[in-house]
Amino acid sequence: MISTAATAAINTASEVAAAAAVVVGEADAVAGRAAGTVVVAERAAGTAAELLAAYEPTLRRAAPMAARFVEQLSQEEITAAIRLVDELPKLKEHLTSDVLPILATLDRVGPDLHDLLAVTRDLKLAVAGIPGLGMLRRRGERLADDPGEQDAAVN
Repeated sequence: MISTAATAAINTASEVAAAAAVVVGEADAVAGRAAGTVVVAERAAGTAAELLAAYEPTLRRAAPMAARFVEQLSQEEITAAIRLVDELPKLKEHLTSDVLPILATLDRVGPDLHDLLAVTRDLKLAVAGIPGLGMLRRRGERLADDPGEQDAAVN
């Protein structure tokens, strides 16, 4: 009886030892994975610390401006900004093909404009010399001042 009880105790102890060995094996595997995770986390923390050190002054200066910007931004402005960004390719194309070529010719516009002004002055002098023009101008001014007289003149 004692030997049977001892055999049962030994068998139970063997089963417990085998189960413990499985648990220890699994714990070793978990510990190995945890060690790998710790290494990755240490690298990530090091990178984060480097980035924070590099950008900290800029972030501290920009934080109040960013907060103000976000506070002032409305839903309509966000929608408009998104639409504007969507239109940038078209805008670039029009600037490149339409606006920039016109801007390249602006150096020739100045002399042409001066010529046009000279011709306009000459035309003004020529028209001013037409006999009876002063009388027509005064009559036009009178008609502009008195709308009732203008209706009578038309009829």
